[in-house]
Amino acid sequence: ILAQTYRDFRFLIVDDASTDDTREIVDSYQDDRIEVLPLEKNVGQSAALNVGLHHASTPWIARMDDDDYSAPNRLEVQMGTLKADPSLSCLGTYAWAFRDDPQVVDAKITTPLDFEEIRNTVLGTPMVHGTIVVNREAIIKVGGYREDYPIAADVEMYDRLFAEYKGATIPVALLGV
Repeated sequence: ILAQTYRDFRFLIVDDASTDDTREIVDSYQDDRIEVLPLEKNVGQSAALNVGLHHASTPWIARMDDDDYSAPNRLEVQMGTLKADPSLSCLGTYAWAFRDDPQVVDAKITTPLDFEEIRNTVLGTPMVHGTIVVNREAIIKVGGYREDYPIAADVEMYDRLFAEYKGATIPVALLGV
């Protein structure tokens, strides 16, 4: 993520009381954009996402898991699209699956492109969660992530978000999972 062509971002890492060498790895990077928010106890992904949403101060939140890989132009493409279409509050992309090397594509992951199709997706996910850039105010206004949904909190959140706000998907794979 630090190799993005779009450089104007803050990199908030919510450390959900990890027991591995996460802190040492993060501390090895000398980049002023990085901010680590360590949690004293493990609260789970949904609660950690909410902590991050409320701690962040930027108008847009780009979502990514620690084992994902963002294409170097991901944020540039997404932020350019959001600037060009101010009606959007959430923007996802296609993705690809990989095992060890993000340059080796094991599978392509696509999701609906049309907003009505995105909003009406019942089975599966309307967007690959790790690809989204979402308006911080909008996601907080709809209540963020429900912590009683430890598995499908993203799908449940999309249901509430897309009832009030517009989303879209860029048909280009910009994230490896």
